[in-house]
Amino acid sequence: MPSQSPTAAGSLRHFNRFYTAEIGALDRDLLGSGRSLSEARVLFELAHNDELTASDFVGKLGIDGGYLSRMLSGFEKEGLLEQASGVGRRLRDGLAHPHVREVRGRGLLIGLDLDRPVAPAVVTAAGEHGFILNAPTPERIRLAPPLVLTADQADAFLAAWPAVLADAYGAEGAEP
Repeated sequence: MPSQSPTAAGSLRHFNRFYTAEIGALDRDLLGSGRSLSEARVLFELAHNDELTASDFVGKLGIDGGYLSRMLSGFEKEGLLEQASGVGRRLRDGLAHPHVREVRGRGLLIGLDLDRPVAPAVVTAAGEHGFILNAPTPERIRLAPPLVLTADQADAFLAAWPAVLADAYGAEGAEP
């Protein structure tokens, strides 16, 4: 392995520290979420991996076990996990539409299948309405909002959902 000069390593550390501070990656209020980077990472993993144990978190994320315990206790006191479950149910129930063949998922990780291969157009239309979706296949949409998604935010998305689909299907010439 090539050795690095102290100057190169120092320059790299300076660069990393500057941009970490510039983008606020280590701020207590990451991207306006009111959460630290560590909390955001744990929330992401909780939303997407139902079967992780505390030791899995410690190993995978490199988080101190005591800090993780305090973090999870705080999430529990806030009712965050129960809220995510309830908001996820609300989203899954509200995504029903004639163009949607199936909705499935757990918590806030939701997948749905469309009746035609217009998922990329749905992603574009959702973006124009201010929402971020993912199209893993031409007929499949994935929603993966953060665990801190509120019922009001979910309702705003569901209110826009018929217009998103109408825009997407109209753009593809697939609207009946």
